[in-house]
Amino acid sequence: MPTQEKERENYITTSGIFDVIDRLGNKVLGDEWRFYSEIDLYNKPEYINPTAISYKINHRTHNEQTARKPMHKDIEEEDGKKFLVQGQMFDIILCFGIWGKNYTQINNTREWFEGFLFENLDELKKEGVLKLLFDEQLEDDIVTINNNYYAVQKVKYYFRNSVLKRTPQDIISDININFNGFTDSQRAQNFYENN
Repeated sequence: MPTQEKERENYITTSGIFDVIDRLGNKVLGDEWRFYSEIDLYNKPEYINPTAISYKINHRTHNEQTARKPMHKDIEEEDGKKFLVQGQMFDIILCFGIWGKNYTQINNTREWFEGFLFENLDELKKEGVLKLLFDEQLEDDIVTINNNYYAVQKVKYYFRNSVLKRTPQDIISDININFNGFTDSQRAQNFYENN
């Protein structure tokens, strides 16, 4: 069973990616680390002191290797119950914004952050990130919040992750019985309607 638990540790949700980056940033910068969702910076611009890094999901889709349907991974048993374990890979474009009032500080913070991501690539992979690649840097922007102006540099990164889902086997049996019962009764109804 320890190997299954070890395998399961290599799966991470999108919000889990943000949590890992936040934890790693706190380890490196402590109280100087400022990492928030983009909406948090609009609601509390005081977080931008002197700079802050925002995050948001720009795009997320299934990976072509697993397609739209989760793939069967395993059947696990726990406390006498069986669970179907399925996994699915996702391709995600995450957008990170570097916010502040001083362009030099913003630019330096962006360069540091990009290096930070790649310096911590092994740690991110241990946590379940399967792939991390630079995608693009967007045009610099000026944002007004409460009559204050902030410059923002946004960079997009491509991440690939995999998510596991455990479903109790008895629920799957109920779904199959109900679905099979539905299709049988639907076939019978179609037969009588068409004849």
